[in-house]
Amino acid sequence: MVNRMSTLGGLLKRIGNFDPSLFQSDFNARLILQKTIYLMQKFDLFIGYTYSYYLRGPYSPALTRDAYALLNEFGSLPLVEFANPEDEEHFKIFLAFVKPHVKDHAWLERAASILFHVRAYPHETKDAVFLKTKVKIRSLTRSEFDQIFEELNEVGLLKRRT
Repeated sequence: MVNRMSTLGGLLKRIGNFDPSLFQSDFNARLILQKTIYLMQKFDLFIGYTYSYYLRGPYSPALTRDAYALLNEFGSLPLVEFANPEDEEHFKIFLAFVKPHVKDHAWLERAASILFHVRAYPHETKDAVFLKTKVKIRSLTRSEFDQIFEELNEVGLLKRRT
């Protein structure tokens, strides 16, 4: 992987939910990017983006800058695979996890926010995490939370601490 931006572009091509023609004008396209890369990095695939919690969940200003810089060259970037076979396997697991929701901005926002709160408050109960997430996403229902929480748990993301 040559640099962070070309790595990002090549991975986004594999994920399949980044559309440069929509990125500048569509807030949900930017939200999808932010939450997708946040979740991907939690599969032990850190590609250099740090996050803090902003209005709509985990947000990385550096990722936004890199994505804007990619817009004109995205079409010419090659697909990227991880050199380490273990990382490539983690990426395939991530793809299987995110595939049903790859363009669902609401699900991605909820999943990333739930995971962010679990990681930020590792000793809190599931009920407390729900309440913290509900404060940020008022439309979140308990059944949505429970479903997403279970999906995150099934792929081991609630056990990792990175």
